Amino acid sequence: MRVISYKRPTTYGGLMNSLFNSELPAHSGFQNTSTMPKVNISQNDTEFVLAVAVPGLKKEDIKLKIEKNRLTISANPAAQAKPNDFKSIEFDYTSFERSFILPETIDSSLINAQYESGVLRICLPKTAEATPKVREVEIA
Repeated sequence: MRVISYKRPTTYGGLMNSLFNSELPAHSGFQNTSTMPKVNISQNDTEFVLAVAVPGLKKEDIKLKIEKNRLTISANPAAQAKPNDFKSIEFDYTSFERSFILPETIDSSLINAQYESGVLRICLPKTAEATPKVREVEIA
């Protein structure tokens, strides 16, 4: 499985943007708008499993799309109210989109997902041909 990453062009403007979009303290007045959820990928004999950390989002805010051999995970959370009585706001829920190129050994018709306790778990079952077969050999 291959993760698609996006790199901004390295121009003077790009360097300035990377400076100002880096992780800065919340009280600095700058906000990082390019946050991506962290993903753990595991594999066993029958499937790949993606565990995506998306705490604070509602299940309805998260979308999964499969197009050809690309799995896209996106979220567009509803705007959160920011009451005026806060002196500092250190977290916010921002939109994101992240894609993965799926290997040909994935059966995309059987992909399923569950969302629980802030973790989106996506199961990517392998095709029957990709699942290892065990056969005992009789000794003569």
